[in-house]
Amino acid sequence: MNLHWYFKVGLAVAVALCSLTLAVLGLRGLDPSVAAQPDPWFSLRLGAGFDEAAQQDLQVAGPGASQASAKLTWQALLRSPDDAAAWLRLAYIDDRQNGRLGEAGLQALRRSYQAAKFDQYVDFWRIKFCLDNWSALPADVKELAHAEAFTVASEPGHRYNLKKTLLAVSDPSGLLIAMLWLGQIDRMSDH
Repeated sequence: MNLHWYFKVGLAVAVALCSLTLAVLGLRGLDPSVAAQPDPWFSLRLGAGFDEAAQQDLQVAGPGASQASAKLTWQALLRSPDDAAAWLRLAYIDDRQNGRLGEAGLQALRRSYQAAKFDQYVDFWRIKFCLDNWSALPADVKELAHAEAFTVASEPGHRYNLKKTLLAVSDPSGLLIAMLWLGQIDRMSDH
């Protein structure tokens, strides 16, 4: 057999595989149950540009930066209403603008938990934010923060960063809670 024969066989196999792939994809497109399934990540990608712009804006000093960041965050939430980080950012902006966490900030914080009770990209920031505002939190949000902290602590690989997060709390009442949690986490590590 010569090289020409191998080329013809290879080309025939490639054409057959392409035809089969196109046929399967075409049939999937005709199946309404397959075609109707939305991409679960699509809405998260829609608000990404606004999220990035809002986060960059927060780096700028002054209350005007917070207002601009809030507008950008709302634009992100219009496109992706289940963005836990965006809801948490609104809570942070409320705290920053008012010097304390107000009712709008509490509602945004709750929505952050509704969007994702546990989110590896938000957990540490949200736990620290809750502890830094501990005295302003109602019992239901304190319970959410506690559950989040101990869910993170249940993963041994995250305990070191969680401990650093808890030690960075600046609010005295939140720091007291953080120290109690640290003791419990240390006991988890011993077992």
